[in-house]
Amino acid sequence: MYHAILNLEGKEHIGKGNSALEAMGNIPLTWDDVKTKGTLTLKKGKLSAERFLFMKDTRAVVNSKHRQMHFAKSLETLLK
Repeated sequence: MYHAILNLEGKEHIGKGNSALEAMGNIPLTWDDVKTKGTLTLKKGKLSAERFLFMKDTRAVVNSKHRQMHFAKSLETLLK
C-alpha cells in the first residue's frame, strides 16, 4: 500500500492506493485548491521519499495524469 502525502501550507492531503500513481491520483485536491509550493512524500511501509515542488509542479501533480506518472516513477525509484 502506497501513501502519497502532499503538504501545502502546513496541511497534509493524503492519497492511498495500490500503486504510487493510484495514490497520487487519490489526493483530494483540485487545480484551483493549490495556491503555493509544497512537498510531496511517497511512503511504502517504512520507506519514504520526499520531493519539494514549486507551485507549477504542485498543480501538475494534482491535475495531470502524465505529470503524476513522471513524479510517481521518479519517487518509486528512490524507494528501491
